[in-house]
Amino acid sequence: MLGITVSPFAHKKLTPDGMTWLEQGSYQAAPESETPSTHPDMSMYPSISSVPSPGLYSDHGTISGQRRAPTPVKSPPPILPYYTEHTPLMHGQAPPSDRTERPPPPPRPPSSPPPPDEKRSSTPKKLFFVTLSIAVLFLAAMAAGYTVGLNSYCNPSVREAYDHAWQMETRRRDDLRHQWQFELDTMRDERDEWEKERQRRAEEKERKEAIQRSNVKFETPIPRDACSSYGTREYSARLLNVPEKFNAMELCAETEVSIHGVMKQPSYCKDNGKWGGVYGHWVVDFQEAACAPYFSKFENKGCSTAGSGLRTYHSRLENLRPSDDWKDMCSTTPADFLGNHFDSPTHCVDWSPHGIWGIWDVSDANWYTTGLNSYCNPAVRAAFMRQREMEIRHQEEQRRQWEFEKAEWQERRDEWGKERDEWGKERDEWAQERRRRMEEKKRKEAIRRAHVKFEIPSPHKSCLSYGTREYSAQLLNVPDDLNALELCNDAEGSIHGVMKRPDYCEDKGKWAGVFGHWRVDFQEAACKPSFSTFDDKGCLNDGSGIRIYHSHLENLRDSDDWEIMCSTTPADFLQHHFDGPTHCANRGSHGIWGIWEVRDTSC
Repeated sequence: MLGITVSPFAHKKLTPDGMTWLEQGSYQAAPESETPSTHPDMSMYPSISSVPSPGLYSDHGTISGQRRAPTPVKSPPPILPYYTEHTPLMHGQAPPSDRTERPPPPPRPPSSPPPPDEKRSSTPKKLFFVTLSIAVLFLAAMAAGYTVGLNSYCNPSVREAYDHAWQMETRRRDDLRHQWQFELDTMRDERDEWEKERQRRAEEKERKEAIQRSNVKFETPIPRDACSSYGTREYSARLLNVPEKFNAMELCAETEVSIHGVMKQPSYCKDNGKWGGVYGHWVVDFQEAACAPYFSKFENKGCSTAGSGLRTYHSRLENLRPSDDWKDMCSTTPADFLGNHFDSPTHCVDWSPHGIWGIWDVSDANWYTTGLNSYCNPAVRAAFMRQREMEIRHQEEQRRQWEFEKAEWQERRDEWGKERDEWGKERDEWAQERRRRMEEKKRKEAIRRAHVKFEIPSPHKSCLSYGTREYSAQLLNVPDDLNALELCNDAEGSIHGVMKRPDYCEDKGKWAGVFGHWRVDFQEAACKPSFSTFDDKGCLNDGSGIRIYHSHLENLRDSDDWEIMCSTTPADFLQHHFDGPTHCANRGSHGIWGIWEVRDTSC
């Protein structure tokens, strides 16, 4: 029996000489049944003629007495037959007896070259690896194509997902636009509210300033002794009652005064210093008869010079006052003669003691008909050319001036545009900052104002007028850093169940505090006296057409002002309503009487 030992840690590989090569480099004899010559699948292997005796090998693959060297020529080991025995044997143990013992083939001499078929033993393995590589590549290509197909836009699922994502993006943008529009509308509403607040504050400021400005006025304007020009004289007046915190020059320019029955603002104002004051000056060019001189008879003095085409006229200026400047008055006085209107003389002269004379150089039509004025005349043509050249130079100068002004205006307009943009940005920043501060201020003031209130208003002892009485109350819980008068004007007090703001407030000092005052003209029965019977006292005078009626005033309290109460108490008699008597009389112990003077045709 052939003894074979196999290490459990070694892998059997069949060599061309019929031996089994272990990874440790030892040999084992292959059973006869596993030889290539007896198995149809192993026909490619060469036949093995002899195998060493099994007794010579140990379980470690060594020959008794010596280690056998491995065959120097190694080829790729073939696949083991399916019936190769893998059961390991202990050292010295015989193989199982049920196996058929076959003589090993004779070993091939090591020195002989390997047969040609041995080189072709690796061809199936190469084909296997090539086929396997092609299969792997094919499967990879199929997987990649499937993946690309899944991600293609032609795929309905991919297209649906893409469309859904686009719809979501469109909806998000629409929502963002709606949010922007809402913010824009909010900003516009805030801007409108701010504008209303600004207008309200401006109106309140104007109202307060109007009260202070109501006492600002000019003295009666005084005219200057000398006239400024024909029909024109200057007036001046000092501005009175100017509050310290106002600009006197601005008040002067805005305040009007009546001159000749016409309300007119000053033409200019002049500040004469702290002690001299501010004066307004008016240049009045109407209803100034004292400033209207005139020219008397016009005398024809003949031609100005030979060939000039001009005729000279003289006239004396009449109604010129000694205080007037003769040059200003003469040069501005108009005249009408020869069927033409002349705004002023050509020039004026002072021929004292014969007075002031105006001189006119008038074109003579008869002279124009002569040949002296013909363009063919060299002197006329030269004069015309000189005049034309002067006009051209003047026009060119005006054109250059215009170009310069236009460029300067364009530069100013560009600068203004930049300043406008900067101002717009600054205004927006200021508006935001102001809004934030106002909100913070309102929040803080709301907390503090919540405790600000009036005492219960108490009525005054005396009535102001018929049905009207004044109430007063002190303002309580005023914070130190707030304006007590402003709080007083904004706070409300309850009078006869009606919430009402004060008609005016009064600051009585640090210790007394601020008081609000109300003029109440409802539900004041104690302030409603009445007249008793009306006595007819006859006619005022014969032919006067007036009849006198007397009536005693009842329900008048001692604390009331009898004259005010009597003059404001209405009455109804003779089928007429009278708002008050014509006048009142205090008759001592007989009381207060109202007297009416009623028109009566029988008197």
